[in-house]
Amino acid sequence: MDRRNFIKTVWILTLGNLTPKVFAQEIEETSQEVGRIFQQEALNIYKRSLEIIGENEMNYFLYHFSVDDPEVNPIGFVERVKETQTTIWLTWKHVDGSLWPNTLRKIYLENYVYFEHDLPLEIRKRLEVYRALEGYKKKPWALYGKLNVFSNKLYYGRDLGENLRGSYINERIAGNIPETLGEHAPANLIKIFHLGRKIALAFYIDSTLHVATFVSPWLPNHQTISTYTTGSLAPDLLHTSSKYPEASRDSDEDDGWAVMPFAVHINDGFWMHGTDGRVDGTPASHGCVRVPLFYIQEIHYQVQRLWVKNVKIDTRGIY
Repeated sequence: MDRRNFIKTVWILTLGNLTPKVFAQEIEETSQEVGRIFQQEALNIYKRSLEIIGENEMNYFLYHFSVDDPEVNPIGFVERVKETQTTIWLTWKHVDGSLWPNTLRKIYLENYVYFEHDLPLEIRKRLEVYRALEGYKKKPWALYGKLNVFSNKLYYGRDLGENLRGSYINERIAGNIPETLGEHAPANLIKIFHLGRKIALAFYIDSTLHVATFVSPWLPNHQTISTYTTGSLAPDLLHTSSKYPEASRDSDEDDGWAVMPFAVHINDGFWMHGTDGRVDGTPASHGCVRVPLFYIQEIHYQVQRLWVKNVKIDTRGIY
């Protein structure tokens, strides 16, 4: 018996011995208490959904489906999500009123896709990244498992905030680094550097800040190259590691299957790329530079457009 049914049962058994006036009063108080329980549980579901999909995504969902402010009417939010989950043919066990990544994927593919040209930048890009990652045809677990673009932790990074709406600038970096380069700096520059206790990346195009995000480079035993250079290899949309993760002791079948989407070459065997692993602004990789999916897709596109020899890369500020 769940908590709500237990409470109702206890009250009913208790109320059986009360006078009519007291009985009516207790019924009203019981109804209010049950209502508060439903309200609080719905509010918890909304807050959990907000944590899972992020503020930008939540705001668009509320706007698109004309949902009232969940802080005021959380039950209305939960019922609308359940209605949406039922409409998009999720199995009954997933119709719980929470905006999980799987629910969000269904909403994108069966609803948002029909309004693609009107979608805000960060919403439209998530759909574009999803389509691009479908290219990993022999690695389906990458797209539907660890490399799930509908997970906010992979799209924007773990506990790193989101972008300023309509831009590729992380909201926590905005205002903390120069928006333009000096006259003697290269026009197109990707610079990786320390910002407080975290490591950040800034991409300047025509001397103007275009992309800013937190990244996760080296681990102590796998340092990222410190250099000022240009890449020598073309950007690789569906890059995979030739080395990591290492093969097991008994077999080499899994050697080199790690997915590294939207890879941009730095130097030698070092790349910056999207990942199915952690990106939180602290060291986490085997030497490459991990970048959240929302930002690396744009970096990859712009480097491809400008071409590698026209983009300087400066990693000297990592250490």
